Amino acid sequence: MSGVEIIIMNLLRARNFGIATIIAAILLIAGSVSFGETPTISVQVLPYSNYGTITPNYNGQTLTNSKPYSMTAHAKSGFTFVGWTGDLTSSKPKLTFAATNGLTLEANFVDKQKPTLSIQTPPNSTALTNPAIFVTGLAKDNDTLATVYYQLINKSSAYSTNWLPAETGNNWNNWWVNVPALAPNTNVLLAYAVDRSGNCSKTNQLKMTYSAAPTTLSGMALTVTTTNILQTNADNEVFVFGSSTFSEETGVGAYTYKKTGPVTGKLTLKYTAPPTGTANDTATLQFTSTNTGTFTDRDGTNYSFSLATETNLALPAVTGANMSLTDATGTNETLLTFLNPPGIVDNGQPFKIANPLVISLSAAYPGDISNRVSVSFTHLVYQAQFGSWVQVAPSTFAGTVIDIGANTNTVTILFDFTRLVSKTDSYVPMIGNFLNILTYSYTNTLGMDGIGTYQYTNYSPSGSLLQLTEANQTNFYILTYTNTASTNTAGFDSGNFYVETYGADGSFQGTNSGSFSIEAPAAIVSQPSSQTVTNGGTANFQVTATGSQPLIYQWQFNGIDLTDGNFGGSTISNSYTPQLTIKNVNTNNIGQYSVIVANSFGSVTSSIAPLNMTLAPAVTSQPLSVALNTNQNSASFSVTANGYQPLYYQWYSGTNQLENDSYFTNGSDYAQSVITLANLQIQQISSTNFSGNFQVIITNIFGSVTSSVATLKYSSASGINPGGG
Repeated sequence: MSGVEIIIMNLLRARNFGIATIIAAILLIAGSVSFGETPTISVQVLPYSNYGTITPNYNGQTLTNSKPYSMTAHAKSGFTFVGWTGDLTSSKPKLTFAATNGLTLEANFVDKQKPTLSIQTPPNSTALTNPAIFVTGLAKDNDTLATVYYQLINKSSAYSTNWLPAETGNNWNNWWVNVPALAPNTNVLLAYAVDRSGNCSKTNQLKMTYSAAPTTLSGMALTVTTTNILQTNADNEVFVFGSSTFSEETGVGAYTYKKTGPVTGKLTLKYTAPPTGTANDTATLQFTSTNTGTFTDRDGTNYSFSLATETNLALPAVTGANMSLTDATGTNETLLTFLNPPGIVDNGQPFKIANPLVISLSAAYPGDISNRVSVSFTHLVYQAQFGSWVQVAPSTFAGTVIDIGANTNTVTILFDFTRLVSKTDSYVPMIGNFLNILTYSYTNTLGMDGIGTYQYTNYSPSGSLLQLTEANQTNFYILTYTNTASTNTAGFDSGNFYVETYGADGSFQGTNSGSFSIEAPAAIVSQPSSQTVTNGGTANFQVTATGSQPLIYQWQFNGIDLTDGNFGGSTISNSYTPQLTIKNVNTNNIGQYSVIVANSFGSVTSSIAPLNMTLAPAVTSQPLSVALNTNQNSASFSVTANGYQPLYYQWYSGTNQLENDSYFTNGSDYAQSVITLANLQIQQISSTNFSGNFQVIITNIFGSVTSSVATLKYSSASGINPGGG
């Protein structure tokens, strides 16, 4: 018998208890009897809530004490249920339990799915010419990604366990690696993704070939650290390359370079001056980086080299310059003076060459009688079968000045004519070019002076050959520029020279070396040419000048300085540069253009270059023919033209004028024409048997132009009625 039952029995027997005692006994019984507790339980999904679900989920709910309940665990895609833990354990998804207060139940899941990773850019097996590369990729997972790891493997970095984290901006869905410098030749980037459960993706790889060897050496300086290579015994031999020629401290010549592999190249040098340096040399370049490597000469000896971009230092010409040459001992200084020639102008003479020939100049000839000069001629050949003159390659002839105009800017030249001059062809001096004065004068501290002829040729951005020929000797100066007037505090171009001297009979007389400095006034090498553009078009005037840097340019219109900005309704730009640009040309811009080029040693004004404008219409884009499929019943034609505005357009079908929004016939077929100025649309074509020829005439107040014919036809006539008419 329970304690409660005993209390009740005693109450029934004890009739003499008062009412208060009975109430107290009832309360005691009530406190001893459970009328049904309301327990709360805890239910969790582990290790992360997104791994699975529980149905029904009684977490935090009020349950009936001791009443049996059931819950079932469900794994989400990519996850697996592994068991219940907590106050009860079970390996089965369905768990049955009796509710008690404070009960804790845990459904455990594991991530069985591995992440995926792909490399997007660059494509696999890419050949790269830049050592810096940006690799991008994608990563995906059914859970949260933790990171992407990578490592770069190449000749200098073997595979290791040292993986580096990539970078991301959106939780690793997109990731990237910034590789600052690939190793020459083959590089392999390995990458894999890891999720927060520790699952790893398959390791992906990207093969990249860094082609460290350049495709060209033009504009580069190759410094070889060695002794006794090629032509000299210098510890550092520096070769500087132009587009096809090269220079070094004691010689110049031509070269060829061919990239033979990702990290190799073959270099062939052919020395042409001075005479003692004429030879061929071949070397193999093996690049260990973009700018370093191994130089292997023709004897198989290896030396180290470095490659760098060379600054443009050499003057393109020494026209009008004064050059000072000081030998290494400092005991002899020679001053060379080169004349500044005037330009050649049209003298109205027939296109025939005479000997001697009088040539008109833009200014008085600055030299003397007996000077040596050369003139370039436009060469025309008469073709009788066509009844016209045809221009062929220009001809250049050298000669001697035999007379200088006293009151006119003329010079009379007696040509050598060492080459055959056709008696039937026509020649005219190239107007706008300068008379090439071959004579220079010299004086030195040893009391010697005189005149001679010279040839000056650029071979590289910093190297030139100056050949001086006098009565009894010829000097071959190799000039290596080290400073320009703009970078030299002394204000002139300077550098070092190496010279070889030969007698009149060609015998070797000796060598010398030293330094040089040049004061070169501004001189124009190539004059601006006339321009003819259409209304609204763009005009570009170009000048090429030489002289000590910096060169200052000022373009003029009819003798008035131009500035960038609005110019009579058009737009001027680059008015202080070698190229003047005028956009949206109109009639206000027609006139004469010239440029003043100046530096600290003088200034020069170019010849006049007229700007003319084509006012009549001109077609710049013709209408194109159209071939329709049988399920099409419309076509479009368009034309592009320029000229003086406004322009008027009249479209034609054959010889018939077309009107806007009207029907026209073509044999037994018809169609509708819709016209908007330069655009014609053919609509509602009645049959696939339809065909036609269309063109447009464009007019303005200065004239007209007719476009080419554009055809319209069906590619396969089936008799289908596409227009429905």
